[in-house]
Amino acid sequence: MDVAQAFCALIHQHAVLMIVYVNDKPTELLGKTVADLVEELHLPQTGIAVAKGQDIVPRPDWAQTFLSEGDRLIVIRAASGG
Repeated sequence: MDVAQAFCALIHQHAVLMIVYVNDKPTELLGKTVADLVEELHLPQTGIAVAKGQDIVPRPDWAQTFLSEGDRLIVIRAASGG
């Protein structure tokens, strides 16, 4: 095991994962906010909308919108074209 693998193993031993549902798919999440979710899923910062439950979360509120185990989120990506 190299140093990077050992570090990741150590983090996962002490991390608290929660399961949220993103577009009906169970997703493990280390973070606690919508901003963390976007980062962990490597989603773009622009061209997407995120809804928690039935409510769209405005982009300026992503970092302050906390998630809980079992939350249901919808991620919508903008598409261009005709």
